Amino acid sequence: MENKVMEIVAEQFDIEVEKLSLETNFINDLEADSLDVVQIIVDLETEFDIEVEESAVKKITTIKSVLDYLKTLI
Repeated sequence: MENKVMEIVAEQFDIEVEKLSLETNFINDLEADSLDVVQIIVDLETEFDIEVEESAVKKITTIKSVLDYLKTLI
């Protein structure tokens, strides 16, 4: 699961997976805007066949927070 999340994020920002870590922050490190975050959420929903609750979106700020959230659903 971690590898797939890393791949999704790397593809969204057109960077190498090796440049990412669990602590990578979408806004501070990758300079993501709200559309980038929404696209990551959509890709996660498609990949893992889940629905991310709107209240959880604001809490998803790092790759680790994505993984922690996914673990509550899968």
